[in-house]
Amino acid sequence: AGLGRMCYLVCRAARPALVVETGVLYGVTSAFLLKALAMNGVGELHSIDLPPLRREQEQYVGCLIPDDLRGRWHLQRGTSRRILPRLLPTLPPIDLFVHDSLHTYATMRYEFAESAARAAASSVLISDDVHGNAAFLERAKLPDVRYSAVVREASKAGSFGVCILDRR
Repeated sequence: AGLGRMCYLVCRAARPALVVETGVLYGVTSAFLLKALAMNGVGELHSIDLPPLRREQEQYVGCLIPDDLRGRWHLQRGTSRRILPRLLPTLPPIDLFVHDSLHTYATMRYEFAESAARAAASSVLISDDVHGNAAFLERAKLPDVRYSAVVREASKAGSFGVCILDRR
């Protein structure tokens, strides 16, 4: 819930036209993002998630996203390595990127680099589970990062990170 609340707050404050997220599962974070976009009256969410391992699990992907918020939601199925290079060139610059997929160093570095290459001049990166490897801390040290923070979750043993990017 902490990650979802942070996504909601950032989305309300930044008023992004385009949000891209990796990792959906039940859609908790997606629902927070979509609610903020609806409150803003502007913006689209493009989500990437793996297909479920079993066909009967398909009904659970994004199941917590209310029907009235789904109009701004676009779900792509597959790995971020397969989907991002195909999807990002078709979209405007990313205003907010949320990583919540496979939390390996290689995947996080890849997603951070791909999203930064297509980011708006001023954008935000949010990543869940940044405590597991150095990918987020390395990204936070790059020159285009104006501000970064790691937030410890109260409800679970973990933390998420936020970077504000400025390329102007």
